[in-house]
Amino acid sequence: MGDEISADLAKSHPMHRLLQGDVGAGKAQPLDSEVLTPGGFRRMGDLVPGDEVITPGGEVTVVRGVFPQGERDVYRLVFSDGTSVECDDEHLWAVKTDTGWHRGSPLEVMTTRQLRQDLLRKSGGSQWYVPLVEAPELDSPAERPIDPYLLGLLLGGGFMKYGRVEISSRDQEIIDAVAELAPDGCRLRRKQDRPLGWSILGLRRGSGNPLIAALRDLGVYGREAHDKYVPWGYLNAPIKQRHALLQGLLDTDGTLRAEGRDVSLLSASKHLAEATAWLTRSLGGYARCRRVRKEGKDYWETSVALPNDYPPFRLSRKAERLRPRTKYERRRKGIRAIEYVGRKEVQCISVAHPERLYVSDGWTPTHNTVVALRAMLQVVDGGGQAALLAPTEVLAQQHYRSITGMLGDLAQAGRIGGAEHATRVALLTGSQGAKARKEALLEAASGAAGIVVGTHALLQETVQFADLGLVVVDEQHRFGVEQRDALREKVDGGRPHVLVMTATPIPRTVAMTVFGDLETSVLGQLPAGRSQIQTHVVPPEKPAFLARTWERIKEEAANGRQIYIVCPRIGEQEGDEGDAVVDEEGERRSPLGIMEVLPKLEELLDGLRIGVLHGKLHPDEKDAVMRRFTARELDVLLATTVIEVGVDVPNATVMVIMDADRFGVSQLHQLRGRVGRGSLHGLCLLVTDAAPGSKARERLDAVASTTDGFKLSRLDLEQRREGDVLGAAQAGRSSSLRLLTLQRDEDVIRDAREEATALVEADPGLADHPGLATVLASLLDEERADFLEKT
Repeated sequence: MGDEISADLAKSHPMHRLLQGDVGAGKAQPLDSEVLTPGGFRRMGDLVPGDEVITPGGEVTVVRGVFPQGERDVYRLVFSDGTSVECDDEHLWAVKTDTGWHRGSPLEVMTTRQLRQDLLRKSGGSQWYVPLVEAPELDSPAERPIDPYLLGLLLGGGFMKYGRVEISSRDQEIIDAVAELAPDGCRLRRKQDRPLGWSILGLRRGSGNPLIAALRDLGVYGREAHDKYVPWGYLNAPIKQRHALLQGLLDTDGTLRAEGRDVSLLSASKHLAEATAWLTRSLGGYARCRRVRKEGKDYWETSVALPNDYPPFRLSRKAERLRPRTKYERRRKGIRAIEYVGRKEVQCISVAHPERLYVSDGWTPTHNTVVALRAMLQVVDGGGQAALLAPTEVLAQQHYRSITGMLGDLAQAGRIGGAEHATRVALLTGSQGAKARKEALLEAASGAAGIVVGTHALLQETVQFADLGLVVVDEQHRFGVEQRDALREKVDGGRPHVLVMTATPIPRTVAMTVFGDLETSVLGQLPAGRSQIQTHVVPPEKPAFLARTWERIKEEAANGRQIYIVCPRIGEQEGDEGDAVVDEEGERRSPLGIMEVLPKLEELLDGLRIGVLHGKLHPDEKDAVMRRFTARELDVLLATTVIEVGVDVPNATVMVIMDADRFGVSQLHQLRGRVGRGSLHGLCLLVTDAAPGSKARERLDAVASTTDGFKLSRLDLEQRREGDVLGAAQAGRSSSLRLLTLQRDEDVIRDAREEATALVEADPGLADHPGLATVLASLLDEERADFLEKT
């Protein structure tokens, strides 16, 4: 996802994106997980913004943000090379299937949850594979007093204890290399009792042996065969030195099978075998370490497969027999199992590299998080500004608090404690006082605020930006076409990028994904920590269901849970605060209002603490009611659709929607999303008097059958039609298209769009197609064409 957004923002022309679902859900790893940095692996919990980390491509990037996510369920991914990585269920992975590798398909980004649901093929083999990393340049500050190749030779085939350093080899190349690479003050002498044995001595008896001193400093002298290991500083050395060390190990202790392909190292030391695997992976290779039984003793065997750029042997007789790897061999490792670990403290990081990947435990590439904020920060880093438009003050304030909280000192430019490259985040709403509003307007106009969050107040003519580069529209379905487009008009000499977000795209948006320049990116998984929501219709023909509804509310309250009850309007006058759906079946009673429902609830739910929330309350009153509900001082919140977005109370488990048939599909889906926001399962009850078989009842049954926002948007499109993509109508049958409908002709429209795109790329001015240019000019004036750019 980050790669897509980064690519879009790098283009000279905007690419609009529709992002379905909750944005910024944590994709996190435990604090004790490891992340690769230029100095070696470090604990996830020790990272801070500004730290350098390594990407799977071997490049160095920086940590932009560190976001603690609290305690979560953690899973362990086990790979085919024996390595493993721990993460939460929403962590992102860049993967391919075996067929995808064969065809050269691009990597897919999937969550741990998605991988768990489709882990293995029918044969039992891995369904998903992750790529191997490219060799990065590392350089820990540790001392490396011995040449890496010499250290590898000594660890693989040397004797280092009892005041001696000896090596045995029938290859003169190795003996010559030892003589050349030994520290100053050392000399070689052949052992008289063993023709293949050589001692490495000091120049003069009694003068000391510099090599022994260096080996002691590294902690590797005097160790038994089963206790050998590679010092940390050599594992985190530059590429050339890591490669030399590995070649030293394999030249002395490595085996090459007769066919010249399979390379392995057999060692009595588990530590040395695992270090061999570590070095192989650090050079972009595949390695697996396993225990084997030989002559009644336990040994550790490491299989080694290196890229052709890093040959495993320096020794000629082995190197000449080695067959190079073909270009068709896939550099990857399979996901073999996903195991539940338990609950741990986790956090996620955001990195600056466009691919949004970093390297975790076992040299495994993995993904980081924060989608909309990351897109905004890239615009800010480029010298521009980003605006986030929210439909309610509650949601705008929530976005403001979360963004400033995640950025920390990066949101405090010009203030004490602010970071060096910080920006500011401004909030602009209709209920602000004159002083706060003036300050926000000034920061937006001057460019001091890189990110401006606001409600409809952002659309006013008095609001100006210094250099608006990105417009993010949250809950897109709550705005009209012209409202959403008003922010784009605040740019001189160009148009900003647009990212629109919704859980249920409106019919016009679905149409724009087919007709216009609007592409979709779907976050199909539940955000981290969320639970499933069950939805049921409470119909008029089953009055016992309604009676059971009130009993269920009492049961939930008795267990310490909380409940929402939503009505279409306040009840003081007709048409207030409700998006009532026009009844297609004739005259009906007025929709229920919270003021007329409240007395009945006080009787039905006697003893429960009931609060009232609607849009006509003063902002301070609304805040007070929400604070009481959040603090569990209220059991039931009776409200209008003011709670549709921006309300997050994990303890709320039941949503009862009265006269549910009076709401639109997108509103029902959004209201349902107010419950199930924690570890507790949610229940949504759609109370209606719509008759079975009516369109209203079919709509409710469809909402109850799925939580997929795009499926619901298709239902909405089916019932309301797409409106006019060349006009302001967001839904309905009014359309300038005479022979096409989206439902019936979607494939034809998509094919036509692809053909038109190819034609315009080849002939932008339609100079070679004068007839087509004439027809377009007659059908598509400037005003109507402009609507294709409006989401």
